Amino acid sequence: MCSFSLVLFTAGLLFGQVEIAVVGGVPLSKVVDSSEAGGRLGYSRVDGRTNSYILGTAIRVPLAGLFRFQGGISFRRFSADAYATGIAGSTRSRFTGNQWDLPLLVTMPVQLSRRWQAYAGVGLSFRFVQGVREIGELRLTPLFAPPQFTPIDTASPASFTRRTTVGLAVEAGLRWRAGALALSPAIRSTQWDSERTAQTPVGTRYARPQVDALLTVHYVRGADRQNGVSPRFGYAVLAAYTPRALGRSTSAEVRAARFAAGALLEWKLRPAFALEGSFLLRRVGHRESYLGGSSTEWSANAWEVPLLLRRAPVRWNGRWNFGLGPAARFLSHQEIRFGNVRYASGFGRSSLGVAASAGLRHKAGQLLLRPEFRYQWLEGGPYNYYPIRFAQHQFWLVIGVGR
Repeated sequence: MCSFSLVLFTAGLLFGQVEIAVVGGVPLSKVVDSSEAGGRLGYSRVDGRTNSYILGTAIRVPLAGLFRFQGGISFRRFSADAYATGIAGSTRSRFTGNQWDLPLLVTMPVQLSRRWQAYAGVGLSFRFVQGVREIGELRLTPLFAPPQFTPIDTASPASFTRRTTVGLAVEAGLRWRAGALALSPAIRSTQWDSERTAQTPVGTRYARPQVDALLTVHYVRGADRQNGVSPRFGYAVLAAYTPRALGRSTSAEVRAARFAAGALLEWKLRPAFALEGSFLLRRVGHRESYLGGSSTEWSANAWEVPLLLRRAPVRWNGRWNFGLGPAARFLSHQEIRFGNVRYASGFGRSSLGVAASAGLRHKAGQLLLRPEFRYQWLEGGPYNYYPIRFAQHQFWLVIGVGR
């Protein structure tokens, strides 16, 4: 990884249009997700922790037209405390390790003023986990013998055999130029392909959505190339209805709100094209009843977040428009209740997919009405176990009011 950083630095010195940069930041999410599970025969809990810094290097290269290539490498430490108990005994240990991220993004800047730019980018990111170590203690409790204690100290824990993952990264930020330096505060969100930390099911799992707050300091040779894109934005408040519940199950009661609310921000790139980001929020839930009157309840907030490239054919006067792009579903504020016991859950934190829409725009005075039909397909997720199953096909009737 250090040799890759040297390659970035050397490329910046050899090619005048390549900017070299130093990256710092703080993680807004964990590397290892916190989770808790239990039953009559045992109980397990994992508390994930992430150190409070990110360090790395990056390069920025102008591409043809309006776009820029941005690549780099960043480093962070992580740790997790694990505890498990069962009939035969208990285990208490701590995992520590290093995570290296390699994001490769294509970005598009927008000139706000002589010194300020805004930009957004999307691309792939690769994660490499190394230096994982587990230290703890195994306590066995035989029926007719005293407890036995065995220390745990290994650099090859069975819970972390999956060390490489790939994900979709989205970044948005600002850029301020001051002489030979440029400062870029940004937020980067990465959706990793899987939660699994091992090839077989284990108690630990990675947090799939990773959110970081970053500050990049660029060394710039020459003037910034003007991109000619004007920052024309539109916005709207959304109300939506879906005729199908979020989850489905053959034997469990599934409760999900059919109505959702959200907001939309549109970036007009060309007379016939626009980039649109939006979100819809609603409450979802699940209840399963058992013999004897006991039940388990699960509830969460579901965020539907599509990013669409829209086209409005000029020959149709821009009234009809069509959109296509990636989509994601994030779950937050999750809670599981079993009798009088209540705890937070990390179940099915997010999933990726695609979205398509077709709609109409109607000007009513100073307001713009935007009714549309939206379809999205989302993956089920690696922890899509019975009895909770999420519907992969979702239809929405969305009405927006804005400008």
